[in-house]
Amino acid sequence: MPEVMGQLGSFLAEIRRQAQQRALAIEQEAEKQAAAILAEAESRVQQSAADADRKAAGQAEQQARQIRSRGDLETRRFLLTSREAILERIWKEAESRLRVSVQAPDYLDVLKRLALHAALELEESEITIAAGPGGYDLLTPEVLASWSSESGFTFHRDSQPNDIWGGILARNGRTQCDNSFATRLAFLMHTRREEVFHLLTEIQHAASRPAQMD
Repeated sequence: MPEVMGQLGSFLAEIRRQAQQRALAIEQEAEKQAAAILAEAESRVQQSAADADRKAAGQAEQQARQIRSRGDLETRRFLLTSREAILERIWKEAESRLRVSVQAPDYLDVLKRLALHAALELEESEITIAAGPGGYDLLTPEVLASWSSESGFTFHRDSQPNDIWGGILARNGRTQCDNSFATRLAFLMHTRREEVFHLLTEIQHAASRPAQMD
């Protein structure tokens, strides 16, 4: 009997040992699985955070680009507005000086050059000239006869003054050459605006540079 009891005790002890080992193995496996789950969860959290960071960074960069684009647009708009304002002042000043020149002593010489230019443009032997009130009275028969003699064209004065404020209108029949100050200034504004602006810019830059020390 004691022998049987001893074997039973040994058997129970072996069972307990195996059970403990199995429990330990299960616990270790559970810990491994738990660690793997935690690692995967952490990875997902980090990935989500990285995705969120990238998304936030992308949104921030997009917003920055939009801000830069708006800034560039506003800068270009400001420069264009400033440039047009500068050119507008130049044209107004030019018109003001042209209007004053109608009263200048050499205005008749200006009308002569415009009349000869118009005759060459029209390519007609006889030219009728119209002028505004400031120049009409200057176009006397004697003056026009002198121009005709010098140029080989025959100039006639229109029957009455025109409503232009400077320059002349020349015609032969229905063919006309508009050499009025207003039209020539408008043409200049259209064709020479870039050149005028760059010239003005160069003058402004030259004036803003500090004087060179000798």
